Parts: sequence; structure tokens; C-alpha cells
Amino acid sequence: MLLKAKSILAAVFSTPAVIIKQKRDIELPARFVGRAMTNDVAFNLRMNAGSPGDMTRHNPPGTIEPCLLDAGSASVLPGFAVVAALNGNNSVRLVQAGDNGLAAIYGIAQRVFPFQQATTNQFSGQQGFGGLPVAQQQAIDVIRSGYVLVPCVGTPQKGGPAFVWVAASGGGHVQGGFETAATGGSTIALDNKTTFSGGVDTNGNAELCFNI
Repeated sequence: MLLKAKSILAAVFSTPAVIIKQKRDIELPARFVGRAMTNDVAFNLRMNAGSPGDMTRHNPPGTIEPCLLDAGSASVLPGFAVVAALNGNNSVRLVQAGDNGLAAIYGIAQRVFPFQQATTNQFSGQQGFGGLPVAQQQAIDVIRSGYVLVPCVGTPQKGGPAFVWVAASGGGHVQGGFETAATGGSTIALDNKTTFSGGVDTNGNAELCFNI
């Protein structure tokens, strides 16, 4: 062991000293330095904005209300619009075709954890991000105000109006999802307290300023 230590020390002290003559002697190898100096790095893809139902900003804080999902409601995915069931049991439900006369929604389903595994959700891009809450689960968190990611059909603009698709899903439109343009008999218009804040990501999610 002692002989091994001596041989290591001998090797260290016999190594020629490195003489620094120029700045480049202490810089990174040329393949890194050249790239940093020429700024030729390209980012071809952007990160996804997140998943539907995500609260995107916390200043000002959003308002989230625990609710019960009506037993007769269709499944509600995070980021989709819900309205008050108004059937005496103080619950909420997914919007439906008969809601085309409404002037407002009650809120937006929040993405919570844990959640049940779900089939692929076209607005999240991968398995399991949809969640359920379904009628059998009952409990559901609803965003009453705040900045939230929602599925969006169209090309939203900052400050642009928001509409909710209440008709049955089809033709690229999803019941409870958000739209940038009105379609007679199929959408309801939200008031000017709710606007989009910009464009969509590659999965069709947009940030909505809801009731702000």
C-alpha cells in the first residue's frame, strides 16, 4: 500500500507543469467555445404549456371551489367547462346541448392529483393526463377564477373572446371545450371578464384568463 502511494506521488510530481501563455489555454475546447461565440444554437421545438386544468399563474391567486359532480353528468376532464346542475343537490355537471341559451358557466374543472388512469386525451398528448373525475367519484375541484390551461379550437389572440362548445362532440369540437369563434346553436359566449392570453401549444392548449 505504501509503495503504491509513493508511485502515485512520484507520477504527480514528475508531470510537467502546464504553462498558461494565452487566454485560450484556460478556455473550453474549441467545439464548445465556437458554438457559444457564434450563437448558432437552434431550438426547433417548444415545451408544451402544460396540461388542461393546470393553474398557470398564482399572482393574483386563483379561486378553487370543491364541488360535487352530479350523478347524471357525463365524464368531466380537467380544463373543461361545468355549470351548476340546479337540481337541488348543489352539484355541477358538464355542459350539454340544451345549454346553448346560457350566458355563463359555473367554472372550469381543475387538474388534480391523484387521478385515475384514462384513455389518451387529445389535448394532453399522452396517457393518464386526462384524469377522470367521473360521476362515480363525485368530488371535483372547480376553478371559479384565475389563469388556467384549457383545450382550445381555433387560434386564440391575447385579449380575444372565449366561447364554450356545448353541443355534442364531433368534427374536431369537444363538448365542454373552448373555442375562439361562435357557432350558432353550438357555443355560448363568455363575458369580457374571460379572455385568452395568447396562442396554443402543439397539443391545442391555451391559457385562459377566467373571470378576471
